[in-house]
Amino acid sequence: MVSDKKKHAECNKIRYDWYKSHGICVNCGQEEAQKGHVYCLECRMYMNKASKKYHKGHKESRNTRNRELSWLRRERYAAAGLCAKCGKRKPAESRKYCPYCLAKAKRYMKKRRRAKGILPRHQYPELGLCMRCHKREILPGKKHCQQCYEKLLQSGTKGREKLKQKSGQYFRLAINNFWREKQAKKKPV
Repeated sequence: MVSDKKKHAECNKIRYDWYKSHGICVNCGQEEAQKGHVYCLECRMYMNKASKKYHKGHKESRNTRNRELSWLRRERYAAAGLCAKCGKRKPAESRKYCPYCLAKAKRYMKKRRRAKGILPRHQYPELGLCMRCHKREILPGKKHCQQCYEKLLQSGTKGREKLKQKSGQYFRLAINNFWREKQAKKKPV
């Protein structure tokens, strides 16, 4: 026994197919459908207006949902060892995106920066402006202003000190690990 809902759905499907095959609007059944569509012009305009009204009222919830779904999709791709953007290729070394998606994003950002009027970093020294802050005049023979140059020197000094500390720790840890392994081999299991 077929339920009323299934009968109704079958009747609607038959009606839809008949209207579609005869070029009649499947919504109102009164007007001729537009070429390449299944709805007449009036129904299409009404549906477009209603759709815009609905989406305008539900913009925040839709954006939140899309953000969550995108995040889940990227996490799923990354867990599978694929590019987090396209999910087709393996990501570049120590990156989340494949080389193709990285290049595409780079082109997009370059085009976007140019549209906003932002110059590439390498062109600022040619204009006599600091490569880092883009505001002050550069020092003769340098690519940075006095303030940025001093900051770079300080950060370089700090970086060298950290490297010295880490390298000292590295060798100490390596030696300790060597002796631990050697002692572990001597002990019977």
